[in-house]
Amino acid sequence: MKQELKEKIGQAIEAVLPELLEIAKGLYENPEIGGAEKQTSKLLVAWLETHGFRVDRDYWKMPFAFRAVRDSGKPGPVIGFFDGVHRGHGALLRRTVEVARQLNATPAAFTFDRPPKEVVTGKPVPLINSAQERQELMERLYGIQQVIIAPFDREMMTMPWQDFITELLVKRYGAVHLVAGHDYHFGHKNAGDPVLLQQKCRELGLGCDIIPKVELEGITVSSTYIRQLVESGQVERAAEFLGHRHCLSQTVSHGFRFGRTIGIPTINFTVPDHVLVPERGVYVTRVYLPDGGSYAGVTNVGTRPTVSDSGSVSIETFLLDFDGDLYGKRIRLEFCRRLREEKKFDTPQQLKDEIEKNIAQTREYFRETGEA
Repeated sequence: MKQELKEKIGQAIEAVLPELLEIAKGLYENPEIGGAEKQTSKLLVAWLETHGFRVDRDYWKMPFAFRAVRDSGKPGPVIGFFDGVHRGHGALLRRTVEVARQLNATPAAFTFDRPPKEVVTGKPVPLINSAQERQELMERLYGIQQVIIAPFDREMMTMPWQDFITELLVKRYGAVHLVAGHDYHFGHKNAGDPVLLQQKCRELGLGCDIIPKVELEGITVSSTYIRQLVESGQVERAAEFLGHRHCLSQTVSHGFRFGRTIGIPTINFTVPDHVLVPERGVYVTRVYLPDGGSYAGVTNVGTRPTVSDSGSVSIETFLLDFDGDLYGKRIRLEFCRRLREEKKFDTPQQLKDEIEKNIAQTREYFRETGEA
């Protein structure tokens, strides 16, 4: 099936390749600065419309930006609402995929690029995962095929709840069925709720499911509770409520290379803006590489007090049994267990001895879990 699909894609590309090369040549010979791509936009829109795409111009009120959609003849997406990816959202996403399969539609999820509360209050709100990480989790764990990441700006904040459904979800994204959580609120001043959502869907002839709350050990699964667990370093319990290990995905950057001087080279992450990082300390981790391979890791989250007094928080990971160059590559880091708090050692040798102890603990952890 996959091979057949690849062949079809290859044939489709081959059929229009001369046109695409001509467009590429035109863009190369007529460069335009960012935000002022008038001719570029005109050229691309004309080609897309010629090939049967519906093009929305001035997308999100951005001059020369556009959104192109080609009707496949199948029903539009089944859209589930969510603001993270935990067991509660998992129930919603599974239902979304189930209904989409019944309708021969596309399972999709709608989320914002940042928390609405952050825009309303003007104060940063730490996210359990970035928008890109949420997208990757939904695709990998639940089979969501389309993730709509919409900017939450003042226009979105003041949009009436009715318009949010009819103008945005139905007209712009072509939704045919909506799935939401029991406590979902939307629209200006959160005026929309599950009851109104169901009523509006009936008026429009759309399907609608409201997912009841999900509990674990008598505790409601919620982003708030999970955030508290991660912030306190309880990553094993957080994984129970998430339905997966807490993870961060980042591009490997250059560090101070101190680890190499003691025979324990590490890869370095910069802490993502507005993304929740576990409590400072040393963790057993699993590192997933772009090629699909994975390695056990020992990760320090903190300020590296033994070798630096900068006070800035960083994430450093030593990969067990790995020999290679990962600079500039995007990897996924999963937090498995917290081993200890971050410490300041008197000498580099004391630090090395402690890390070697943590390496042994990490090997034992993965032997216990059967992942060694």
